[in-house]
Amino acid sequence: MRTSYRWKSKPGNFDTVNALRFFESDNEYGIPTLNREDFVPEWLIPVKKRVQYKEQDLSKGAVHFFVDDYHFEVVWNRPTQLLKTVTDCGSALSPDFSLYVGDPPAVQIWNTYRSRWVGRYWQSRGIRVIPSITWSDEQSYKYCFLGVPKGSTVAISTVGVNRGKEVRERFCSGFEEMLKVIEPELVLVYGEVAPMDIDSMVKTKWFPSYWKTMRDIVTKKKQGLTDLD
Repeated sequence: MRTSYRWKSKPGNFDTVNALRFFESDNEYGIPTLNREDFVPEWLIPVKKRVQYKEQDLSKGAVHFFVDDYHFEVVWNRPTQLLKTVTDCGSALSPDFSLYVGDPPAVQIWNTYRSRWVGRYWQSRGIRVIPSITWSDEQSYKYCFLGVPKGSTVAISTVGVNRGKEVRERFCSGFEEMLKVIEPELVLVYGEVAPMDIDSMVKTKWFPSYWKTMRDIVTKKKQGLTDLD
């Protein structure tokens, strides 16, 4: 028996699916449509390492979510909890909730919805948002590009896309479909390499992965010690 009619106030976990706020949508699934942004960041801040960037000019960067999903589930479960971090920077890539081959379409549509919803919520709070695009297989093309205006700047990750033939083929196929559907003005690429020459297909801006940055730092330190010898 429901007792909500007796509540004096709603519990903190009352709206677990963020159904109290919907945003405009241009598709049958109700996936929110983001506003187009022309901002291009100079560098990206990994959300889980954000505290290391206090001395940098945050207005020139953007928070990214190309990390394991558990690091940022909070942006959906408690949308206001990380809001200050993103607001301080002023710009962010929308959270990259994963789409896995073999997962039910409902789960993949849900993760696409969550990514756009959080991005649109941030925009409603004055934050510049660049959509992160992800896909699984050809079946996901029906919904994974929804909510992104044509000609937008978008972001993708190439981390892990060279792990095998099937993974490479899915990346290449999905990338070509993204260009066809969204016709992006610019693609921000997080990673080092791609299994195809994407630079010849669209204007790109590359950002090294966190691990590449850490390796470079270690290498420079070693070289510094060598020079001292």
